[in-house]
Amino acid sequence: MKYLKKIILFSFLIISFSSSVFSTEKIFAIDMDLLLEKSLAGKSITKQLQSIQKKNREYFTKEEKTLKNKEKEIIDQKNILSKEELNKKISALKKEVNEMNKERNKRRSSYNNTKNKLIQSFLKQVNPIITDYAKNNNISMIIDQKNLIISKNEINITNKILKQLDEKIKKIKIN
Repeated sequence: MKYLKKIILFSFLIISFSSSVFSTEKIFAIDMDLLLEKSLAGKSITKQLQSIQKKNREYFTKEEKTLKNKEKEIIDQKNILSKEELNKKISALKKEVNEMNKERNKRRSSYNNTKNKLIQSFLKQVNPIITDYAKNNNISMIIDQKNLIISKNEINITNKILKQLDEKIKKIKIN
């Protein structure tokens, strides 16, 4: 019986103390996608990537037009050329199409690598700003907004970080 009383008393004390403990941890959220989209540095990244895409589009539009003209030329000469010469021209055209497809894949890969490098550079430069903000405001944890389901608007510090980011980093260039 004494043993049972001790267990009940001990359980009661643990429950009492645990319910009165308050968390002093400060947890905030930040929207990294918004930082990338709205900051001056993020806008410079977007502008550079759009420029690369535009150049690639123009290049491939020109190449496709050239290949279509060659195809039309071959079709027009179909009745005039010998079968052997027609096959040579068709093979040459197919080779050019394959080369263009290889170039398209190469440029797409290069674009993706450039995009990844720019974003990594952006994150490397943003991290110290976020870390300093956390230290200065005694923040224990900052979570990316997209990983939250529900939160109060007061815990979102994106706009504060955005202001500091725009003051410190204006542009990120392609290396």
